[in-house]
Amino acid sequence: MNMDDAVQTVEEFLEEYSEDNDWAVVEIRVLPSGDENDTIKVWISFDGDSNEDDLDALKKEAIDALRDANPELDDFSLEVRTNAV
Repeated sequence: MNMDDAVQTVEEFLEEYSEDNDWAVVEIRVLPSGDENDTIKVWISFDGDSNEDDLDALKKEAIDALRDANPELDDFSLEVRTNAV
């Protein structure tokens, strides 16, 4: 899988996963890292009612679900950041 396909896979999966799980997502951004050839950077912005513990749990859940559903992403490193806006 090339980087463009991997970025698209991550973005589509997270958008669908967040909708299916009724997450209060404001925005999901997925981009290839400009510094590392095998790294995908992800930003998930939740509505302002989310606290830091919730964000950490949701980040872990998202990464685990993404990896489980898409083993072809094993060659890529994921840097996921969450925040409340």
